[in-house]
Amino acid sequence: MEQDCCKTAIYDLLYRLGVTANYTGFFHMACAVSLCLEQPKRLLLVTKWLYPEVAKHRSEERRVGK
Repeated sequence: MEQDCCKTAIYDLLYRLGVTANYTGFFHMACAVSLCLEQPKRLLLVTKWLYPEVAKHRSEERRVGK
């Protein structure tokens, strides 16, 4: 339940910044923000720590959806 509330808050923030779900990568960006909120040190090595985690989470979400 708390995770859904956090997702909603992130989506709302992105909408207020002018980024809508029509943009390619919107949900990837939301996932990246969520991961960085959990562990801010991921921002130190974006290509090693953040990008692979986003890809992993997004591919898991796609598998669950099928």
